[in-house]
Order: sequence, then structure tokens, then C-alpha cells
Amino acid sequence: MKYLLKFYVLLSVLYGWGQNQPNASFSINPNPFEESQQITITLSGIDLSTWGNPDAIYLWTWYVPSGSESDVGSDNNGTWDNSSETMRMTDNGNGTYSYTMTPTDFFGVTNIKQLGMLAKTKVGGSGTSENKTDDFLFDVGLFELTLTAPEKSETVVSNGYPGYFTATSSITATFTLTANGSVVTTQSGTSFGYFYGSLTEHTDFELSATDGNSTQTIPFKVFVNPQTLNEVSVPTGMEDGINYHENDATKATLVLNAPEKGFIYVAGSFNNYDPDENYLMNYDPDAKKFWLELKNLTPNQIYTYQYWVYDHNPVTNSPQIVKTADPYSTLVLSPFDDDYIPETTYPNIPTYPVGQSREVTVLQTAQSDYNWQVINFNKPAKEDLIIYELLIRDFDQNRSFQDLIDRVSYFKNLNINAIQLMP
Repeated sequence: MKYLLKFYVLLSVLYGWGQNQPNASFSINPNPFEESQQITITLSGIDLSTWGNPDAIYLWTWYVPSGSESDVGSDNNGTWDNSSETMRMTDNGNGTYSYTMTPTDFFGVTNIKQLGMLAKTKVGGSGTSENKTDDFLFDVGLFELTLTAPEKSETVVSNGYPGYFTATSSITATFTLTANGSVVTTQSGTSFGYFYGSLTEHTDFELSATDGNSTQTIPFKVFVNPQTLNEVSVPTGMEDGINYHENDATKATLVLNAPEKGFIYVAGSFNNYDPDENYLMNYDPDAKKFWLELKNLTPNQIYTYQYWVYDHNPVTNSPQIVKTADPYSTLVLSPFDDDYIPETTYPNIPTYPVGQSREVTVLQTAQSDYNWQVINFNKPAKEDLIIYELLIRDFDQNRSFQDLIDRVSYFKNLNINAIQLMP
């Protein structure tokens, strides 16, 4: 094994991972800028000779929503292997390139906190074929609104918590706090502070600040610890993951093995990723598993969901709230990776839900069973398995099942006799 590792490291040194541009930089005019304002993005300091002097370079961009730390890509980019022609940057001569946009129009959303970008060749890929600049990130807004308490966009509090909220603004502004859409208080100045009172249920808050010309908004959620869980045994016959019901395509039962966790909500397209107590998972104390039956689903419709897992006593420096796809997913959507999958590999890939973060699971009832071509396959004995764990979208440049099929001999030469597919 050590020889294989040395060989792999040697290949990495020899071939590298593409050519970055350490001296390249972006600037934006005007800056600072509002999300609804037209801006011109200019790239300079780029040496295209290291990229083989391509005919054109392309902007690849994303944004970070207010109240979130995760970035969201844009369909305008095209795919990593084939940038859209609409993203082609204008060659201004003198080694500079530019692109003009209005962020709200470009992304089709509001409440943009940051704008991210890089430049690349039209064709992406891996290894020496990947040529791109470093990532650049710009703040959006003419003034800065900072929520200081709570410090995170999603917080868990104990039942009856007073809900003390504080914020600061870089200029004198009018603050407005809303709870579930209703105005709670309005204040003016450069700082904000308010005791909400006793919090007894999950509440969606939004704090905005305006100077009369522009507005900054920060949404945040406060979840109340349910204290006691609904302790009910997992229904007979249910396995970990999604359980579809053969005789009822309007429901599905989710089962999650998450020992020692406090409580879990199911957030999905069926509740607009804003779960209430109806989506708090039941807990089976004997099996130490969480479960929930989803009802009133439309047969064959594509839904997406996540588990929002809460830990009463997280490990030091670990988050109290973790958003995760179902570990037994057969299909996940990712805000980080989906743009890299070519249309020829996965036509009409489902759209990642706007405004969310991390991977989500795809759920779809009433699907047709796969028509297995080999029904008498004899698998190796468990003690004889030599397993290769594989992620299709990272296996090779085409990221396709067909490429995997075409390279079965490669695995056989490694004495691999089983492939474990990741979602």
C-alpha cells in the first residue's frame, strides 16, 4: 500500500492540478455597490500564455445569501466543462477583461450578502486541463449590518428563552425586527437591542436596516428545544433511509440512525424548508433511531429534503446544528458539485432548492422498479470482498455511469470484486 501511495503522490507532483493565476485580481466599479445596482467586474494581471493562449476566458460566479455562510451557484455559468457563452468576458486589451451585470437580475434573488467569482477557460476538467484564477469574494451593500446576538443564522434555545437580539450598523439607520412576518419593533441609530420575551416555538426573525436610500436585511431562525420527544417505536418493516409504501404512493417513512442527538427536524420542499412541530421526528428509545412519516405527497413528484440535526452538547468547536442529506440517499443535489456535471451525463438534473445550504436528498414516490438484466448474480462471500468506494461525479472527467462500466477491467486488474457507489 505504501508503494501505491508514493506513486500517487509522485503523479500529483508531476502533473499538478491545473494552472492558477497568482497575480490575477478582480475589481468592481462602483464599489461599494447595492445588489440592484449595475456593476462592471474587471479582471487584470492575467497571463494567458500559461493557459495555452485561449481565444476567450469566462466568468464563473456565485453568491452568499444574507443570513447564510454557504454559497449558491448560478445556472448562467453553464457547466464547469462547458461555460456558457453568456459568461464570456469582454477583452479590453492591455491584459484586462470585463463583465457587466446587475446582481439581483443576474441571480434572480434579493438579499445577497456577498458576490463570489473566478475566471476560467471555457472547458474545465481536472489535472493539467483545469485553468482558472483563485476565488474572489466581495461584500454587497453600501453599508454593513451585523447581527451580534444571536451570532448564527440558526440558533437553538431552551423553552422560555427571553430572546435578546443585538445588532450594529456602520451608519445611522432605521432598524426593523419582524417575527414570522409581523413587525415587533422599530429603532434608529447605529446599534440595535431588544428583549423579545419568552420564546416557546420555532420563530423566523428578520432584521433590516435602512438609511433611506438602501436596505440591508438579515434573516435568522430560532428553534426552541422541545425538551421531550414523542417516543414511539419505528414501525415494523422500516429500514434506515427512505421507505416507500407499495400500496400508498402519497406517503414515505424516513428513518435516521443518529444516536446521542437531541432532536431532529425534517426540512424539505414539502414544507418550504421551514419545518414546524409537525416535522419534528419521533424517537424510538429502544432502537435509538429517529423516524417520521411524510403524508399527502404527490405520486412521482420530485421532492427534496434534509435532516436538521440538533446536539444539546456538541463537541468543542463543533456546530450545534448540522444540516445533512439522508446517508442512505440514492440521489443527492449539491450546491458545490452539480455545476460540474455535464448535461450530456445527466440531462435535466433536478434544480437545487434556492436559498438552502449543504446537500439535499431527492425523494420521489411511485417510481418504476429498475429492470435488472442479470437476475442470477452470485456475489462474493463477505469475507472475500475487496471494495472500491466510488463517487461517480469524481471518478473521471465525464462523470458518467457508462465510463464506469467501460472500465470494469481496470478494477479487475486491481483485484477489486465489489464497487460501493456513493450517492
